Amino acid sequence: MTHRSLFVALLVTAGVAHAESPVKAQRLATDAKLPAGIKPSGKRVIAVWSYTGPKNSQGHLVLSSTTSSSKAGETRKLFAQLYTGAKPKQVRQVQDAVTNCKLDMTASFVDGSIAFDDVDGDDKVEASFAYDLGCDATERPTPRKLLVLEGAAKHIIRGNGRGKDLDGNPTGGDYKSEGFKGEDALATWANGRWAELLDTAAVNVDP
Repeated sequence: MTHRSLFVALLVTAGVAHAESPVKAQRLATDAKLPAGIKPSGKRVIAVWSYTGPKNSQGHLVLSSTTSSSKAGETRKLFAQLYTGAKPKQVRQVQDAVTNCKLDMTASFVDGSIAFDDVDGDDKVEASFAYDLGCDATERPTPRKLLVLEGAAKHIIRGNGRGKDLDGNPTGGDYKSEGFKGEDALATWANGRWAELLDTAAVNVDP
């Protein structure tokens, strides 16, 4: 299995809602024609999911990336786009990047992090995923973000994955939550999800 195929296979496993979730999700085939209205922002489509939630609500999550190189170093942009409706309309796009990296670059989604649910029971689907962004030649923790998108609303946890300091001692795992005001159920779920994913590395995608 190639590195690319392994990455996709791992994400496929992750793109299924929890057994008790009211949301049903599936990854579209690599060669599937995308519904009208969906246009990936990145040059490389990593994966596309469709989901059906409470009251037959529908949507799609699109992950893509663009990688480029120059004398200044390597740059990789990650994109996550959330579409809702039977006739897909983009309601949120997340874009992040590592730019001009000349060391060891990590700019990839975290294995097993994609999930769809309705944690707070408000009949609005939450699409969640995590990714790592870093440029370093040491074993220090790589910056990590866990996002929960609920329509246009964005909730985020920023922190660091596991790693070692310059003396070789274990470190990392720290985080800070943003945007969860009044969303106690989501905040509790996201904090737990962060802990679950801490020992999981990002799966890099070849440029």
